[in-house]
Amino acid sequence: MLLKFDDVLRVVITSSNLLELDWKELGQVIWFQDFPLNTEKIEQTNDFLPSLSAFMDSCSDIHPETEEKDYSEFKDKNKTTKVQYPTPELTPGRKYTFKDLIRGELNFIDYNFNSAAVEIVPSIAGIISGKEKLGYGQYRFGELVNKHLPEQKPDKDSVISYQSTSYGSLSKQYLQKFVRTLSGDTHDLINDDEECASLQ
Repeated sequence: MLLKFDDVLRVVITSSNLLELDWKELGQVIWFQDFPLNTEKIEQTNDFLPSLSAFMDSCSDIHPETEEKDYSEFKDKNKTTKVQYPTPELTPGRKYTFKDLIRGELNFIDYNFNSAAVEIVPSIAGIISGKEKLGYGQYRFGELVNKHLPEQKPDKDSVISYQSTSYGSLSKQYLQKFVRTLSGDTHDLINDDEECASLQ
């Protein structure tokens, strides 16, 4: 979530989707940080901004369809609300990105992200292959291990603790790759012929 104020941009990242069940029945966390306007045009020296920009673009591609769709399942107090899609501003057949949708209302380079207290480890739907893997999910985490702990390698007695709200079937092969990437061992995996789904 991005909240724009007069003097800061608040970036909010939650550990779950905005579903009532996830927040009422399961334990979740919220991280947020305010980033000031970059009035002095200071150079961005970390990868928070590139990671944020790439993630926002990857999850906001829109392909408007030519016909209107009736989303009658959206109801408010027994009143059916019909949502027309696309909106008049969106052209059928064109691919839209996050930057297109905000239409100049928000420009990331107007803010200074050098004070970012975290690293972004985004996860997106779909299949990711090649070096693009390094930007997402467990591979991104492995790259951060290499970046921040380059000399600290786990031994056979090391313990990796991981918590997940929900997950699907975890095969032995997947868990082996998961341990390798969280140990910072990503280079051989990137060269695998096998494509990898982003970490859910």
